[in-house]
Order: sequence, then structure tokens, then C-alpha cells
Amino acid sequence: MNGDVLISPQLTVRLLRQREQSRETSTVVLTEREDEIVARVAQGRTNAEIAAELFLSPGTVKNHVASIQRKVGAGNRVAIAAWAWATGRVEP
Repeated sequence: MNGDVLISPQLTVRLLRQREQSRETSTVVLTEREDEIVARVAQGRTNAEIAAELFLSPGTVKNHVASIQRKVGAGNRVAIAAWAWATGRVEP
């Protein structure tokens, strides 16, 4: 009602588990471009928004996101954001 987003308890548990796993993968090496994209994913930006900001095509952003997911062991964008926050790559 006041604009906050509700996260289900099941999703919260999954995020916390992924956060623990991400601490183990904090030594993942990302390219400079992947770091830029991780920061924007963690800010909640869409592929289209990221593409416009970085002067890329949405397809290129999608490919980078997929590469990041593989490198950090994330199943989705939320897990990328949780990994980025947990490893200190970006501030929540």
C-alpha cells in the first residue's frame, strides 16, 4: 500500500541460501562490461534500460546477463542482484 514490494517467505529463504553460496563465489572474475551490467541489474533495471544506458542492443545485454548467471551460479536476475549485494560489488 505504501509502495513497498512484498517478497514471499519461500523466496526469502532461497535468497538467503543463495547469499551463503555467493560468499563462496566472491572471487568470480567478471569483465568490466559485466560489472557494469551487474550493477544495473542490482538496481532493478531491465535489459532495455541497461541497453539504452550503455549504448548496447537489448540482445547483447541479454547475452551478458546469461554469461554473468553462469559465472556466479545464479538462476535468475534476482539471484545476480543478491550475489552482487552479498559480495559487496554493489550496495543494496
